[in-house]
Amino acid sequence: MRYLTENKFNTRELPLPEISLGMHYGYNTKKKALTTNQLHKMVGISAELLDWQYEVRLSIVEFDVLAQDSTGKHYSIHAFGNRFNQEQLNFIKDLKSGDFFIANDIRIKTPSGIKNVGSLIYQIEE
Repeated sequence: MRYLTENKFNTRELPLPEISLGMHYGYNTKKKALTTNQLHKMVGISAELLDWQYEVRLSIVEFDVLAQDSTGKHYSIHAFGNRFNQEQLNFIKDLKSGDFFIANDIRIKTPSGIKNVGSLIYQIEE
């Protein structure tokens, strides 16, 4: 069999996207801190491939917000999609200076499937 043309393609694996809370990217916020006012304005989390030459559609499938009750016991508040649910928003409303906001088990949908991309951790400051 004889071919009229031949093309060679290089393929690369997609890097893990950067997860952000508003404009506070998890990888480059030096202080890793937010004020309560900043956090109250956030509606959810997002995923983006930075410095990637092609547009890739990514979407948050689900994530947890870690919380602590009045007895000190830790628990997770689960949400589907990229927006905070009402229970998470109620928890965020009660955060005070010195507390931590932790979103973990963040799962995103990429063209190559669903991937777990880690956590976002911020300390609350006034």
